[in-house]
Amino acid sequence: MKHANVLMLLLLLAASTVSGAQVVKGLTLKTTTMQEGSFVTASCSSNGCEALVPLVQPVYVVCPVAAGETCTFSVQVSSAVDTSQGSLGLFRYTGDGASIDGFESEVMWSNLNPNTVLASFNFPIVVTNKRKNQAHKVEVDLVCLGGAGGCTVRNDLLPRDNSTSVRTDVFVP
Repeated sequence: MKHANVLMLLLLLAASTVSGAQVVKGLTLKTTTMQEGSFVTASCSSNGCEALVPLVQPVYVVCPVAAGETCTFSVQVSSAVDTSQGSLGLFRYTGDGASIDGFESEVMWSNLNPNTVLASFNFPIVVTNKRKNQAHKVEVDLVCLGGAGGCTVRNDLLPRDNSTSVRTDVFVP
C-alpha cells in the first residue's frame, strides 16, 4: 500500500507541475516555441571574411503584455557544428532585442580539428512591446569568421534525426 501512496503522490505532483505555470526569478513562463533545423552551410573564400545563414527559419513570437511592458525571451540554441580548420564559428542572435547596450548577442567556438562539436547556448533577450500582444522576430544565425583562405561552418546531422534545435520560452513579469 505504501508504494501505491507514493506513486499517487508523484502523479499528483507531476500533474500540478505540468498544468501550473513555471516561475523563474519573478517571471512566469507563458509560451514555448520549438524549432528543429535542417542542414545549413555558411562559407566565404577571402581572407578575414564573414558568412552567415539562419540556423532555423526566423519566427515571430508574441509577447503577451500591454504596450510599453516587457517580456523576457530565453532563446536556447543547440546544434552539432563543424567549421573548417582554423576558422571560428559562432551563433549570433539577430532578432528583436539584440541591440541592448552591453548585451552579448553571439557565442563563439573554435574548431582546431575537423571533428564535429556540440555547441549550446542560451540568449536571454528582453523585448518591449510598442503595441499590445506584439509579435517579435527571433532569429539565430550560424556564422563563420575566416582566417587566411576563408571559412566554412555547417551544422552536422548526427545519427539521430535532428541535431539542431532552437527553443524560445516567453516569460512575463
